[in-house]
Amino acid sequence: MLPNIIAIEGPDGVGKSTFCQTLKQALGVIATVQKTPPEDLFEYARLAGPSGSLGAFFAFMVGNAIVSNFRTETPWMILDRYLLSTFVYHESEIMRAHIDFELVSRTSHCRPPMLTVLLECPVEVVDSRLRVRGESRTASDLTVSSKLSKSFAQSASNPSIASCIGRLLCLSNATQQDLEANLSAVVKAVTELEGGDTRIPRKVQQSES
Repeated sequence: MLPNIIAIEGPDGVGKSTFCQTLKQALGVIATVQKTPPEDLFEYARLAGPSGSLGAFFAFMVGNAIVSNFRTETPWMILDRYLLSTFVYHESEIMRAHIDFELVSRTSHCRPPMLTVLLECPVEVVDSRLRVRGESRTASDLTVSSKLSKSFAQSASNPSIASCIGRLLCLSNATQQDLEANLSAVVKAVTELEGGDTRIPRKVQQSES
């Protein structure tokens, strides 16, 4: 089947990959997790040009289209990055002047997500997480992280992009302390989109009560 899509979005270091896997466990058998673009296409996408270039943008959109049309045995597919990340990371004056994001997403065969979850957390937390990954960080990197966070928030409310991301759920404090509350918020949204709780595992339903 072609599953409904939940897109987990946000800058590097906000915890998208961890949240995807934890959400999959919370939803149980009704969800699978995929990265965009697929791992075997990622390097080819990078070779198409630097972030902000038309080549890189369209290469990532091809990857998005491929993943969004994967057929699964589950009714939901959780994507680690999707359209919103592609738009933000390739945003530039040239792109804004020449690209109709809504038109591109429709004509590129990228299926729109039912739910987009935007993870946000303080730049100091992001910086600490990226250092743990082994990345060297400078004061200018903190500025970049702050700008990226603002770009995600602004893009998510941009009408030309908002129509491509489905229902939007912003989780403004994506830290370990708030993980349970954030998971509950997403599970509640999925339940509502299902039109009831017929396919949500009982253990997750109980966490909502």
